[in-house]
Amino acid sequence: MKSITTILLIAFGLVGLDFYGVYGQEADVKELIEATGEKINRAVLAGDYETVLSFFTDDIIVDPIFQPVIKSKKAYREEIKKLEEKGIKYQSISGTPTEIWECDGKIYDRGTFGMSMITRESPHPIAFYGSYFQIWQKESDGSYKLTYMISNLDFNPFEK
Repeated sequence: MKSITTILLIAFGLVGLDFYGVYGQEADVKELIEATGEKINRAVLAGDYETVLSFFTDDIIVDPIFQPVIKSKKAYREEIKKLEEKGIKYQSISGTPTEIWECDGKIYDRGTFGMSMITRESPHPIAFYGSYFQIWQKESDGSYKLTYMISNLDFNPFEK
C-alpha cells in the first residue's frame, strides 16, 4: 500500500502543475494557460521541479488524494525530494482544461488529465487519469501563481 500511496501523492500533487501557468494579460486566459502548460510539462518530464515550483505561491495548498494536505511551497519541495529519492519519474503528461474563468484577480481552472510514470518498484509505466481544480492568484507584478490545487482519479485504483 505504501508504494501506491507514494505514487498517488506525486500523481495528484504535481498533476495540477502539468498544464498551467499564466503570465501577463495580453492574450486570452485559456491561451496563456495552455502555452504555459507546455513549459511546465517539459519541466516535469525533465525532473526540473524548481521551475515547476516557480509557479507556486509561497503559501500554496495542495490537496492530493490519499495524502494529508500540503501547505506551503517549502513543504511541497520536501515531498518532491522524498519522491525523487524513491525513483519516481514521469513518462508522459497531458491535460485538457474544460472550464477557465477569471474573477477578482484570480483564475479558476478545471479540467481532466492523463499521465504515466515509472518507479524503482514498477519499471513498467503506471497510468492515471482524472480531473483537477486549481486557483491561480494574481501577483503584484501582473503574473499569476498557483495558490490552490486538488485532483481526483476518475477510477478506483483499489478495484480490479
